[in-house]
Amino acid sequence: MSRKRRFFFAGLLFLHILPFAVRPALIGGDEPHYALMAHSMAVDGDIDLENNYQAVEQGSFAAGRKRAGEKLERHLLPFGERQVLSHPLGLPWLAAPLLWLQQVLAPGAAPDLLLGLLSLGLTFAALLAGRDLLTGHLQDQRRANLVTFSLYFSTPIWYYSRTFFTEPYLWALPVLGLWLMGRQRWLASGILLGMTFLIKEIAVLILLPLLLGVLLHRGVKRCAQASVGLATAVAVYAFKNYAVYGEPWVSAYPFQVGDPVAGAVGLLLSFTFGLLPFAPLAVVALVGYWPGSATRNWQGNPATLFLALSLVIFASYFGLTACWIDPTGGSSFGTRLLLPVLPALALPLARLWQEASSRRWLRLLLLGTTIAGFAIQWSAALDPVPAMWSIRLSELLSENLLAAPIGALLAAVFLVRVLKDEEDGSGRRFTVGI
Repeated sequence: MSRKRRFFFAGLLFLHILPFAVRPALIGGDEPHYALMAHSMAVDGDIDLENNYQAVEQGSFAAGRKRAGEKLERHLLPFGERQVLSHPLGLPWLAAPLLWLQQVLAPGAAPDLLLGLLSLGLTFAALLAGRDLLTGHLQDQRRANLVTFSLYFSTPIWYYSRTFFTEPYLWALPVLGLWLMGRQRWLASGILLGMTFLIKEIAVLILLPLLLGVLLHRGVKRCAQASVGLATAVAVYAFKNYAVYGEPWVSAYPFQVGDPVAGAVGLLLSFTFGLLPFAPLAVVALVGYWPGSATRNWQGNPATLFLALSLVIFASYFGLTACWIDPTGGSSFGTRLLLPVLPALALPLARLWQEASSRRWLRLLLLGTTIAGFAIQWSAALDPVPAMWSIRLSELLSENLLAAPIGALLAAVFLVRVLKDEEDGSGRRFTVGI
């Protein structure tokens, strides 16, 4: 590995683990409840949480070290004459084997560190996989580095990479699945797609376009192989629902329609959860879908297909989220509910970086929004607890007046190093996605 490659990798790793190093514990929101569900599966072998909630009130660490001794609000919903879980079981299922091993080795230990490392490891692997995919697609290592750094660290993807929410898993698993497809590991990639569906059913808006891309680009056989895991997951989902709710096709949290217009405006502009205030680069990246954007080196059906599918993924997920009664996702930092589809903006963003090579104003816009977004995420990473509770952008930046300028300077230094990198992208490459 060259010196420049080592620098870039070390920089990614340092920035990636920073939020967790600042506070290596569950922050709040739904995290303690997912942790409690995983603990119940691992230790009790069931999903009856009432005894677990009571144990937390008596001092158990099962919901995180900071929640021991607290009375937690029950995340249960009435279903007929019973109280049932208000969260999908996929994420607790994924973590339960690790918690079982932890409890065998260290009974009563808090799950914070283990669950944080699980999220960190998975998202960092997906970050590197996404960079490899972009390198193969663009045939340009430097530009792939630019897109990877700017999209990841200038949006809330970075902040949530250490949390035990569903959203970081909903983007990381499909990206890893795509990477496996690029290495012709169709069944293995299908398993990851199936796991994504079990974590949250809305993931079908990501998974079906991906499988459609496999069908159109690689044919029926490969699509069938990649679909095995998802088909199995759907069967498990139906069986689980019948066992828990008495019906095979029912959501853990029924969809409630809100105001689509207000939801869409809020997702874009709200100063507590909007994309433009908290991730301006993501909004700029949407311009990359415009037909008039740069087209050189993007000719040919595969590139057009991938770009179109990424637009379908983002637009459908954005539209459904806007229709949800609470597009904020509850108390959270930035636009958490859109997190799973922010990686879909990598392709239009790459188009803009390509066009920026001949358009100075666009280059300055991309650099400016990347630095601004990084400064915002940096401020949240250094003080993650206040940031979690639907903090306004002005409040976040005023919490520590030095954080944002230091973050902006750090981002500028990193970008200068990447821009000066003359790496030509040679070496091992992967076919993008499929």
